[in-house]
Amino acid sequence: MEIVGKVRDLNLNEKKDYPIPVSDTMFRKYFAPIVSSEEQLKEFLHILVEAHYLFPLTIVEPDDTLMISGAEGYVVTDIAALKNLRAKTEEDLEIAYEQQMYRRKQAATIMRELLPQARNYNNTPLGRSLNVAVMLSQFEQVLISGFAEYTDGWKRNKLQELVPDIDVAALGAEAGSAPPGASADPLAFDAGGEESEVAGSDLDEPESSGIGAGDPYGGAPTEMDPAADLDAPPAPNRAIDSAELSQIQEMDRSGQWGKAVDRYGVQFLLRIHFRKYEFEKVRWLLRTGKVAREEDVRFIRDTIRTMEGRVSVDLKLGRFMKDMADIRRIAQMKLNSIHQVKKNL
Repeated sequence: MEIVGKVRDLNLNEKKDYPIPVSDTMFRKYFAPIVSSEEQLKEFLHILVEAHYLFPLTIVEPDDTLMISGAEGYVVTDIAALKNLRAKTEEDLEIAYEQQMYRRKQAATIMRELLPQARNYNNTPLGRSLNVAVMLSQFEQVLISGFAEYTDGWKRNKLQELVPDIDVAALGAEAGSAPPGASADPLAFDAGGEESEVAGSDLDEPESSGIGAGDPYGGAPTEMDPAADLDAPPAPNRAIDSAELSQIQEMDRSGQWGKAVDRYGVQFLLRIHFRKYEFEKVRWLLRTGKVAREEDVRFIRDTIRTMEGRVSVDLKLGRFMKDMADIRRIAQMKLNSIHQVKKNL
């Protein structure tokens, strides 16, 4: 929590110091009094990222041919801090662009113009500012679309899972929570004090009818069993037996999907969808029970996590941040339901 608090202080810093701790200097400059070594710091940072206290962002891409080792930074998973950082970073981006291109443009225009060729500006002031500005914008969307996984309760539970010996109850309102006077609801923050336009579009947008309307593998439209509704929490203290475990993991193999699964296997088909950026199809497969076994659902969740970490490398992925966050949320809820059934066996 001292690490989280220090990162928060830096992110909210109004002075001229760079507000994001960077991997190549952070131990020496900020964390030597807290941890005993860089290795220990990396271990703690990894845990804090997994527990959703921190977001990692790529500031400089590693490049072996140019002997560039790369650089990462860390920001707290708090909408107020992100908006503060984003305003500073977009200002830096406009200045860096003007200094390198001798033209003045707004940050949003610069990002649209340079994002397809971001690799060309790697390890330059313009490239650093571009990477950070783009990722902060994406992190805001992740917080809005998957806000349930960034509450204090979720973070404490995940930390308890990752570090069983920790006394989570003693953490209380830790350094990773919203600052005093700020709403815990990520939708409550906006630069103008009103609900964000992005928030409305992310949360109110209906699911695509093109995928949900029918089976993309040629079968008849299927309706998900209400008992398997992923958005509904499992009923507490319910009589559960092994038959229910089989039922909750039973796949709908109707139509061409079943034939394709028999021939190629679920995970092979999922890899194809991910490779083609067909996130709506993956979401549809989860929603309709076409993918239901624990190992397959976990494969989806873990693949999405990996892809989210490669947004700065594969720039096309940046357009699918909301879809990836939604799929990860659905997969995690499905896994939670399976684990709850196992727990009660």
